[in-house]
Amino acid sequence: MILRKDVSSLLDMARWISAFLVVLHHFRNNLFVGWEQLADKTIFAKVFYFVSLLGHESVMVFFVLSGFFVGGVD
Repeated sequence: MILRKDVSSLLDMARWISAFLVVLHHFRNNLFVGWEQLADKTIFAKVFYFVSLLGHESVMVFFVLSGFFVGGVD
């Protein structure tokens, strides 16, 4: 089975987004305080902390898509 170019590009973009979310997760853990210690809980802070919590799920998505690209489709 051969993937269409647009589907392959979409899956590759999902892999890049997953990698970015993993980096964001590590960035938040190392440079920012925890949610409980945050003094000013603005909407930007809520979105940032929520999105940065998706690091564990993003690792799984990244490795599944990477395995799919490396292993190919039979």
